[in-house]
Amino acid sequence: MRSSRIHRIDRPPAVVGYSLVLGLAFVAVLMGFTAVRARDGRMPVTDWLDPLIAGVTLLAVLGALAALVVVWGHLPTRLRAAAAAVLIGAEWTYVAGEVVSNTITVGEPPADLGSLLEFAAGGAVVVCSVVIAVAVARGARRQHRAASVAVTVAATVLACGTAWWFTHPIDQSGPGTPACVPGNAVYNTLHGTAC
Repeated sequence: MRSSRIHRIDRPPAVVGYSLVLGLAFVAVLMGFTAVRARDGRMPVTDWLDPLIAGVTLLAVLGALAALVVVWGHLPTRLRAAAAAVLIGAEWTYVAGEVVSNTITVGEPPADLGSLLEFAAGGAVVVCSVVIAVAVARGARRQHRAASVAVTVAATVLACGTAWWFTHPIDQSGPGTPACVPGNAVYNTLHGTAC
């Protein structure tokens, strides 16, 4: 009897699973709606990416919630509760932002309140995911030091690469590989060119 009590304690509350499954229903609706021709004539997927992007973004939020379920037993009790609250709150804030942004406050931030809700939800998910990862890494380092170091190094290098990519975009609107990219020293050096 004692072991089943401990096992129950290491499981997340039912509301976490409920929110995760209900969120998947929203993802299915958004992805399904992606294939519908827009009323203004825009073609599905190629011209009308809003529902697709919303569905994929919500799926990423749900991925963070699913990750929390997986690592639940490895987190301190207070962090579990806080992370669940933040991720569930972010999930429904994101959905509310999408609804508001596409029905009431259509436009660009800061006038578009819906977009601001979406940004806030995304920021909360990123911060919460990093906090969870750091907490899990502490325990993982003690058990599997080499693997933990490898994952940490890969994540750090790729985070730096992603930051570089976002701050030094390459115009990929034309066919083929650009000869050089103004302001992107890494690309130019690796391709042996200068602009």
